[in-house]
Amino acid sequence: MGEAFISRRGTSEAKLTFDLARFGNNTPSRLVIADFYVSPAPASRMAGCQNNFYALFAGGSSGRAKVFAFNAALIALTPTELSVGRESMGAAQVGDYCLFAGGSASNVQATVDAYNASLVRSTPTALSQAVTFGGAAKVGDYALFAGGINSDFVQAYNSSLVRSTPTVLSVKRNGMGAASNRNYAIFAGGSSSGGNHNTVDAYNASLTRSTPTGLSLARTDVSGASMGGLFAVFAGGEISGSTPRAVVDAYDLNLTRVVLTDLSRAVDAPASASFNGYALFLGGDGTVLYDLNAYTLGKMIIPVPKGSTYELNSMYGTAANDMLLEVGLPATGWIKLKSNNFIN
Repeated sequence: MGEAFISRRGTSEAKLTFDLARFGNNTPSRLVIADFYVSPAPASRMAGCQNNFYALFAGGSSGRAKVFAFNAALIALTPTELSVGRESMGAAQVGDYCLFAGGSASNVQATVDAYNASLVRSTPTALSQAVTFGGAAKVGDYALFAGGINSDFVQAYNSSLVRSTPTVLSVKRNGMGAASNRNYAIFAGGSSSGGNHNTVDAYNASLTRSTPTGLSLARTDVSGASMGGLFAVFAGGEISGSTPRAVVDAYDLNLTRVVLTDLSRAVDAPASASFNGYALFLGGDGTVLYDLNAYTLGKMIIPVPKGSTYELNSMYGTAANDMLLEVGLPATGWIKLKSNNFIN
């Protein structure tokens, strides 16, 4: 059994609801796990981020500064508010930090708020320019914030919250999908005054940019999620005329593009999350039908330390060395860990 938070864009009511995708026997289903009243009322265009300890949801329309956090026991907490209330921020995790960057309120912002493992807020060096509707993703020791309205800039923060400036995007755009696999932070699609784009920019752990094959369809308001660290998946979006689409593209560790099965319905800007090998997409703008679409490889990679015994599906043995065991899903069995042996 496992769980993944899926952030929603909020509601105009004072009742704030969060969704949780819960997995039993590797089958996803949607549950409502938090339903409580807050003041002021939550709003749309909140940003969500998950560090090693908490899932955080912050900001929202009309300059909201409220921050909500959920721990592993699904208990809701309310950390210190954002230093500046704002909507349409980029959000990404690096080290023990969740970072919320940019966004807009009465004007476009460059502010960055960071929340650590104890939910203590700090304000690292601001973005080098104010930006809203940008994308955010993680690679290696960096959280990257890219693009936005009329912007091609890219900023990186390491786990010490030191800012650096990688090569800019190949095309200025907003409404990109942002997601990572183990090797790259990838920014895909989006739009500018010139229309929608299928452009893809990828940054490796050294912050070197490359431009792999574009999306199969130029579109904006794309959502991104990681599939087990092996693929960055980009789903939904809209084309010219505000027409939603169901197309799904994915990029592997070598930046090879594959086209996956379409979403169950055409939507733009679905909520997204990653969990235990699944890339998850829920709902979308302009729909009250909250279909949960889950994409996975149908297998998982399990680390088994040297000396540990295991029985997984039809496989049984003792690991002669540290090993990675590929197991088909659904998986049943056990691993008895050898004391003091761990895979780094």
